[in-house]
Amino acid sequence: MFHGAAWVVAADGAAEDDLQAVERMARALGANPVRMTAAEHDAAVARVSHLPHLLAGALVTVATRANATPLAGGGFRDLTRVASSDTSWWPDVLEANAAEVVAAISELQAALDDTRRSLEARDKAAVAASLDRARELRSTLGEHHAQVRVVLLDRPGELARVGHALEASQANVRDIQLRHGEHGGGGVLTISVLPRSVEALRQALVAEGFTLDG
Repeated sequence: MFHGAAWVVAADGAAEDDLQAVERMARALGANPVRMTAAEHDAAVARVSHLPHLLAGALVTVATRANATPLAGGGFRDLTRVASSDTSWWPDVLEANAAEVVAAISELQAALDDTRRSLEARDKAAVAASLDRARELRSTLGEHHAQVRVVLLDRPGELARVGHALEASQANVRDIQLRHGEHGGGGVLTISVLPRSVEALRQALVAEGFTLDG
């Protein structure tokens, strides 16, 4: 559950011995302790959690209004996946961190305005530079996750067999998504793992009788 996850250790007024004790516990559970103040935490989660959730909702709304969702592919579904999560507790979360969320929205609007102005001016070089910069920044987020796609048939026990393959390969799953078939029944399961685990997982899935998608 905690393996590879960031574990924020709030440093506000805490004794060094206490901070180190919490950090040791986090590491023992496989997490990566990150020291920051409560204010730094609120600013960070506004940008990596709260803003993306609002953006996912906005993207779905814009696409739906334009009747564009029938053309939505994997990229759009990946970007908007969080919009399908339980919304009951989000208003309280956003209200509690409203100042930082508002600031993050303003920063996003400014970034989009820059791109809009570049497009209006037909400044292809500026657009390319912005995309290249984003790609470089994205590469600094940590170890890349590779994806293995497996075709699931509409029959009992498919997910159990995937579980057997995961156990046999010893792959550490970072994310898992199911895209259902267009006309019901079966679909494609996308499993995100560390690159070093890809080949072992692919072999284990084939050994279980699965067909890989790509």
